[in-house]
Amino acid sequence: MTAIETACRFNWKDIWVKTDSQLVVLALKDAKMVPWSIRNKWTNCLEAISKMIFFASHIRGEGNTCADGLANIGLALSSHV
Repeated sequence: MTAIETACRFNWKDIWVKTDSQLVVLALKDAKMVPWSIRNKWTNCLEAISKMIFFASHIRGEGNTCADGLANIGLALSSHV
């Protein structure tokens, strides 16, 4: 959701989300899978991606040291640039 919100903030229109969570990919197909506590935020993200060229794909998390390293750098940032 943060990636989609960031894309909206920067007015990016072509997005490809790669995730190691199969549930994220499934939730994009069926919003009812998302817990009610975040469903409103999720619905807003679905509305945003309906206006984008958007792809989501599942990747294996094992051995993806590059993605892990970049994710850790992102987590260490105090704010998004």
